[in-house]
Amino acid sequence: MDTAQPDVIYERVIGGTRVKGTNAVLLILSIFIASAGLNSNSVAVIIGAMLISPLMGGITAAGYGAGTNNYKMTRNALVKVAFQVVVAIIISTLYFRFSLITTTIPTEQLLARTEPTLTDVLIAVCGGLAGILALTREDSGTVVIPGVAIATAIMPPLCTVGYGLATAQWHVSLMAFYLFFINAFCIGGSATIMVRLLKLPTVKGLTPEQHRKVTRNFIILAIIIFIPAAIMSFSVYMEHVEEGNANTMYSANDSSSIKMDTGNGIQKSIDEKSHIKVLNYFSNSFISYEYNNLISASLV
Repeated sequence: MDTAQPDVIYERVIGGTRVKGTNAVLLILSIFIASAGLNSNSVAVIIGAMLISPLMGGITAAGYGAGTNNYKMTRNALVKVAFQVVVAIIISTLYFRFSLITTTIPTEQLLARTEPTLTDVLIAVCGGLAGILALTREDSGTVVIPGVAIATAIMPPLCTVGYGLATAQWHVSLMAFYLFFINAFCIGGSATIMVRLLKLPTVKGLTPEQHRKVTRNFIILAIIIFIPAAIMSFSVYMEHVEEGNANTMYSANDSSSIKMDTGNGIQKSIDEKSHIKVLNYFSNSFISYEYNNLISASLV
């Protein structure tokens, strides 16, 4: 019952697509802040970058345009988002290339942007639904929007792409961009679904056959996009299983230490009263292991 007038909603959505003036300044500032936060492994700084980044506005507008059959609006919004993405990657690459504290060993926050899973998909879908719902309320969702910006994390993955390019770690750039892409797709797709559920006025109508075709294509595209995330989710699950097995083996062992081989060429020595995280670069992939009793790890 608190849905705003359609013209008010439209103006809010269009306002988020602007790439000039204040939005342009906020974009550049958020890039530097996110890059600095990732490089210094500061969660608080990264959150600050999420809050001021204007990227989500264009993505939401693309979804809104698709939901109201305003494909011109969708096309224009996507062009502006693409421009912002290119700017973010270029500036972050330059930052990491010339920063005095940049190393080839990524921080924990950088690594966190290189393993997209179905959990990230769920977060982006829920965030997208909450974001567009807030924009359509009479109070304009001033409380909800910042929370959505933090949850969906659009800017940090793009800056991680810049880190990978600056340090010639292509796998990092690829996986970080995939995380950004699935976040953007889920936010835009969720906006489209919510707009249709709210039955906001459309620019033009679709025949039942056209509607079925659009829905079918959207589902097929979503499945294709989410397949890699599903594979990575399974990989993460297996790592957790392996960790549980390692802890079980240690608990059942009478000696003070045991050794085990993960099958990936990483041998771990496990000992009591120790707790460290080991980051190894193996087969062009970053593998992170954390065990309560881990004291060392070395390539076999």
